[in-house]
Amino acid sequence: MHNQNKLLRLLQLISVLQASPAKTMKTIAKLIGSTERTVYRYLDLLKAVGFNVEKDTNHKVYIDNEILDIKQMFTADEIKLIQESIKVVAKSSPLKDSIIQKLSLNNEAALAGNNLLKVHLSNIVEKVTKGIQERKVIVLKKYYSANSQQISDRQVEPIKFTDNYTSLVAYEIASGNESFQLRTYNRCTS
Repeated sequence: MHNQNKLLRLLQLISVLQASPAKTMKTIAKLIGSTERTVYRYLDLLKAVGFNVEKDTNHKVYIDNEILDIKQMFTADEIKLIQESIKVVAKSSPLKDSIIQKLSLNNEAALAGNNLLKVHLSNIVEKVTKGIQERKVIVLKKYYSANSQQISDRQVEPIKFTDNYTSLVAYEIASGNESFQLRTYNRCTS
């Protein structure tokens, strides 16, 4: 279970870094429930497997989605062919093992990570949908507000999802606000 928690945090980190706006290390650590030191280690890992992790002029961190990563350029079968070709063509090259490892990590991590993230998102959507159907108040845990740059738990009355379940229209009880973004890295309970 410990390794699953690490993987979930890593996937949450990817989601946090891909969502606008860019965030400080302190904010990122709070959002994924970790320390800044651990976030630095995770960022090094993401860079090693091909993510383009950048800092803006205010030293806020984000993943540059403009650059294609290896899993978007090649299918699993294409990656396997490239690996086999490298083994044959570059037998004596000192870079051979490093390239093969990066291709393997990216491909395996992408498949495993996508599956785990889908399960996590499915659980969130299921809980929120139940809240909509039963007209219950739900709690968005560790909600990151792009406006205030604050992280807090928010009680909301969910109304509906928008297309592709990318955002949630809800009534926030504390502020009386009726437009509410649901990010994939937030956790919710009913």
